[in-house]
Amino acid sequence: MHHTIKFQERTMTILSKLDELAVADGRQLQEICALGGKRNTNRILARIESEGYLRSFRRQQKVYVLSKKGREVIGSERKVSSGGYLEHALMRNDIYLALDKPKDWRIECPVTYTGKYNRKQRIIPDVLTTVKRRLTLIEIDRTQRMQENRNKIALYADLQARYYRKTMKTPPAVQFYTVSDVRAEKLRRIVREVSAMDIEVMRA
Repeated sequence: MHHTIKFQERTMTILSKLDELAVADGRQLQEICALGGKRNTNRILARIESEGYLRSFRRQQKVYVLSKKGREVIGSERKVSSGGYLEHALMRNDIYLALDKPKDWRIECPVTYTGKYNRKQRIIPDVLTTVKRRLTLIEIDRTQRMQENRNKIALYADLQARYYRKTMKTPPAVQFYTVSDVRAEKLRRIVREVSAMDIEVMRA
């Protein structure tokens, strides 16, 4: 009985965390949910999947998402499909771990501000969180066209400049994480060209 209750509690923890992250592989869930060793992690996830709460996709290792049954049991409406988004989300999770699992990790949370001519501008960062007590907007760059990155960087630069002029306080930080030195240098060049106040580009 005790083991059953413990497993049910652990299952709910895993399902809730997976809903928060959208996607995760076994290694990430092992660390995030403190599941012990690799063998124990695989056993736990296999059992939860066999009970119909998870679906998995094969990459370098299994990648997990909530099934319809899993979404229903925790009241989630988030649906995730396979494809390029999985790799994007896994990279986002690695950054979550690298930043020591911030408690206010909000994915794809819209940010609005008043731009030129009093027009409402809307940005959807990959993550909105707090890093070193500062509001931080995070972007994941894997295969995005550089023109799209340029447009987004220009919006972030405008947001930061207007925030500073209005409040005279430090604006939200912006961090771009990318997959190669070549892409990182291209992004840094764009940041310089738009004269952004505080946009940092890093290799993931």
